[in-house]
Amino acid sequence: MLIVEIVGNTSLALHSDLLHSVVRAPFSFFQKTDIGSIMNRFSQDIELIDFVLPINALNFVEALSLCVVSLVLLCVVSKCITIALPFVLVTISVLQHGYLRTSRQVRLLDIEAKELLFSHFQETVNGLSQCPAKLDVTQKPFYMLFCIRQGLKLALDFLIMLLAVILVAVVTALKDRFSAGEIGVALNLIISISQNLNTAIEAWTEMEISLGAVARVQEFMKETPAEASAGIEKGWLTRADIRFDNVSTGYRSDSACDRPLLLDISFHIPCGQNIAVCGPSGSGKTSLIMTILRMLEISQGRITINNVDISTIHPAALRAQIIVIPQDPFFLPGTLRYCFNPTGTLSEKRIVTAIEKVGLWDSIYRKGGLDATFNALDWSYGERQLLALARALTTPSPLLILDEATSGVDWETESRILEIIEQECAAQTVIAVVHRLRHIERFDKVALLQHGELVEFDAPRALLGRESEFRKLHTALHK
Repeated sequence: MLIVEIVGNTSLALHSDLLHSVVRAPFSFFQKTDIGSIMNRFSQDIELIDFVLPINALNFVEALSLCVVSLVLLCVVSKCITIALPFVLVTISVLQHGYLRTSRQVRLLDIEAKELLFSHFQETVNGLSQCPAKLDVTQKPFYMLFCIRQGLKLALDFLIMLLAVILVAVVTALKDRFSAGEIGVALNLIISISQNLNTAIEAWTEMEISLGAVARVQEFMKETPAEASAGIEKGWLTRADIRFDNVSTGYRSDSACDRPLLLDISFHIPCGQNIAVCGPSGSGKTSLIMTILRMLEISQGRITINNVDISTIHPAALRAQIIVIPQDPFFLPGTLRYCFNPTGTLSEKRIVTAIEKVGLWDSIYRKGGLDATFNALDWSYGERQLLALARALTTPSPLLILDEATSGVDWETESRILEIIEQECAAQTVIAVVHRLRHIERFDKVALLQHGELVEFDAPRALLGRESEFRKLHTALHK
């Protein structure tokens, strides 16, 4: 129980530290690190530490104890066996050393091979036919490990068979010195030694491999970079007056060969304005949002909010005070109350009022209210976007960002969302990445991006009233 308790607490602490290091990692880390490697740390390695290590530690202690007791009894019954004991121990040591080195490397190959499978889990939507082929690749190291284990078992069986031959030869030569009971006990002990010895060596090897998982997790945490932890933490965002000054940014600020995702962007968003960011796919719309949230590093220029450079603001504090509604909103599993209020700081009245404003309270009430189990798949895409908007309304923020939040809803729902934002967020600065331009005149300004550059920035009517790139885009989308 002591071993299980110690290993369990250690595993929990390692998992918490690992999760903390991944959560604190900058966005560039996830761009450069294969998702399979991250999943491997949380699945394969944590399983080895949390389950395989304590089980095999107990098995090793038990099997080793039984082997020692059996050998002592065997030596007492037949003192001649004591002469062969050093040779047996040396042979076992050589076998164990060779098996440990080989199986450790093969098990590492097995773990690394599964990274391919875990990575492909994220891509299965593009072709399920590739999974069996990748599964075959991941099973090759496991098959090799199985063969090595069978080889170890065979070698140990030969060794024990040799001991049995020696015992039978001694008993036959000195049959007058042994009783039938002693001979039976000796043969029975030899059989039990074979089983326990095999268990002890395999358990010890699995322990070594599991301890290697601890080293891999610690190395992963050590090599995972962390976002800057210094900077202003709170009390800085009371309104959102945003200014871009010659901003260039990319995934890797240390790479001179990659073209920046944003190039020399400059514009000003006064407090309380609604800004639409539009442009063709790959123009840098989402990159602009990620830069504001400090998910991309600024390689040139600066962004200020209320004349405060965002590079001097703690990243977590910056994101905590900005409300973002993405294209595909995420809802925590559990009740709707928990989805809206995971920290328990909001009153029920506030949540209900926000849901009533988007017109979904009657549907929620019929399904059991806030304490009913919430399944996002039971709601249409438009309803999920309205719920995400209601959740945003419960948390006041000077800056609201919509990242193509209305691109997948029908025209009526899109109009409804924009109308609610106009009514409820009149004092807030709103930045909306838009793909459809039917309701573009609801916005104060339009920022048109192409190839990461700001091409135009003006009022919608002004851009539509002259020969502009925005007018060409608007015409192309509404043919």
